[in-house]
Amino acid sequence: MNKTLDKRTQIVEASLALFAERGFDGTTVPEIAQRANVGAGTIYRYFASKEALVNALFQDRLAKLHQAFEQDFPGSSDSRAQFHHIMSRLSRFAETDLNALHFIDTHYYFRLLDEQSLKIYRKLFDLLDRFILSGQQQGMIKDIPAHTLILMVFGAFLGMYKQRMTSITMTDEDVLLRQVDQCCWDLIAVHI
Repeated sequence: MNKTLDKRTQIVEASLALFAERGFDGTTVPEIAQRANVGAGTIYRYFASKEALVNALFQDRLAKLHQAFEQDFPGSSDSRAQFHHIMSRLSRFAETDLNALHFIDTHYYFRLLDEQSLKIYRKLFDLLDRFILSGQQQGMIKDIPAHTLILMVFGAFLGMYKQRMTSITMTDEDVLLRQVDQCCWDLIAVHI
């Protein structure tokens, strides 16, 4: 890896951690520079502004989450199997990049996002909307607006992971993840 990529990567990872911890308004460029072990001016060689940095992070991490959902998506399966796929990919994403998941959650409000970020955000939600609408057509998912259902599941999932980061000691993680998957499914599923 060359030095240029190393510095950019350092900046990206440091800013991701700080934005996840403190949010956009609570993070300064000098703090990012200090955490990344680079000069503040170095950040501006890679990103025109703090807003540009947030958008680059948002686009990169949201695109990775979208790719995780799309990879091997069981399109011909029923909604329950598709939901399990989405939840398992979300769990894997959280396991490998929990800061990114928290960052996405705290930075999806539109005042910071440029057109490219919004385009990637809509692309991810289009995939999830299609999943919800298909499940509603199958009679398996509640007839509630898709975005509401998505945000309910994402909020419950993220809440569990935040709690896990701070205090939950898990002895059997596979059991817990199956339980979370089932509880989140129960939030959106039609029960006959």
